[in-house]
Amino acid sequence: KSTRVALGLSVEGLRRLLGGIEEARVRRWERGVYPVPPSVRVLLDVLLRSPEAQRIVGLAELQRRYPMRGAGRPKAVKPAA
Repeated sequence: KSTRVALGLSVEGLRRLLGGIEEARVRRWERGVYPVPPSVRVLLDVLLRSPEAQRIVGLAELQRRYPMRGAGRPKAVKPAA
């Protein structure tokens, strides 16, 4: 969850980024019921480190279309250039 929040993504935004996977799957990852697949961990790590990757996947658009709500909203997220 901390990585998703650091990227400024809601659960819906992460679902869309990952091709529309089930919300329950994301929730299970965040609760630790199931491990996050290595491919997803790598993608999220690259997105945390690379503004270019953020631009390529349209992170700013996902943040805009599926905003975070409530206490999970990050204090400062740099949008991709």
